[in-house]
Amino acid sequence: DMPVTHRKDLPKSFRFGPVVARFLSRIASIEGQKICGAPHLSTQLLFDVSPVQAYDKLLNRGEKVTVLARKNATLFAEASAIATNRGPTGRGRVRTMAMIGSFEKFRENVLNPVLDLYHMKKGERQRVKNNYLRRFPTLALFEQTCKQKRDVDWLSRLAFLRDHGSSLPSLIVSIERKIVQDTSVADVVLSTVHQAKGLGFRNVLLLDDFLDPVESDDEYELDEEERNILYVA
Repeated sequence: DMPVTHRKDLPKSFRFGPVVARFLSRIASIEGQKICGAPHLSTQLLFDVSPVQAYDKLLNRGEKVTVLARKNATLFAEASAIATNRGPTGRGRVRTMAMIGSFEKFRENVLNPVLDLYHMKKGERQRVKNNYLRRFPTLALFEQTCKQKRDVDWLSRLAFLRDHGSSLPSLIVSIERKIVQDTSVADVVLSTVHQAKGLGFRNVLLLDDFLDPVESDDEYELDEEERNILYVA
């Protein structure tokens, strides 16, 4: 391995224009430097836009929407809302969805563990595939252990089980019916910020699971991890 002797920040970007750059300059921490966007890009930054509003506006113009979240559980909730909406507007406009990193990985990391919790709750231990979950005799003991360990991933899955209960299997089937493998043809592309790192999209919607920056004078107060997450998004 080569030793690191010098580190240099890259405060310029070709992915966004001056408007986004000014916002990022207020939340990023790059030794006092300002982030510069590409002057020829007219990117916009809109606040308090709901998924329904974004889908109505963009899909009506024939454009695609990329939806980013911090957590897979939030993506699951949005995919579920899309899959079960039959109306003519908002989420009902979404005919197809795709996942960055493939739907199979999303199924393995998100859907299958939630289904295992469902089977555990129903007393169908023989259908539980997750080896870690199978170590616990009851769902109550598993949940108690997750709370003690502050296991955020499993606690979010347990919350989804509480919210949807017996409808989970049919909900997952509804999601699968909307899924296509090719992200270039999907109306909506779903991804965590981590999976989308290094990629670029024309229209990006951030779901409401990012920590809000606290405005104070000219700066936004966020810890380093949250600044990095917002910058990548």
